Amino acid sequence: RILLQVCYDLRFPVFARNNDDYDLILYVASWPEKRVGAWEHLLKARAIENLSYVFGLNRIGTDGNNLYYPESSHCFFADGTEISEKSGNLITADIEIEKVQDFRNHFHFLDDRDHFEIL
Repeated sequence: RILLQVCYDLRFPVFARNNDDYDLILYVASWPEKRVGAWEHLLKARAIENLSYVFGLNRIGTDGNNLYYPESSHCFFADGTEISEKSGNLITADIEIEKVQDFRNHFHFLDDRDHFEIL
């Protein structure tokens, strides 16, 4: 079960609130070099707070506004550990649904989440 998010959504944790409806968040983004530190910290935070895998795929290269995007794609496990492996421009990670379910069964943080409705 995958939650697809884009770029700026990463700054708003409410949009990624895990209501036990996904196991992996996939962010597709364009975070330039000067904000890559925030990108990496926020990806890790979304993994920890939602007890899920988080895969962040960021563009690379230079855009038409001369903004540079270094390689900065990552995959984090629910405890914040980076699990991605990189080979050139290819990034991979082993996703084990049973592993994240076991982690959630051990740490019941999602049981204590706030319940609200986005209008």
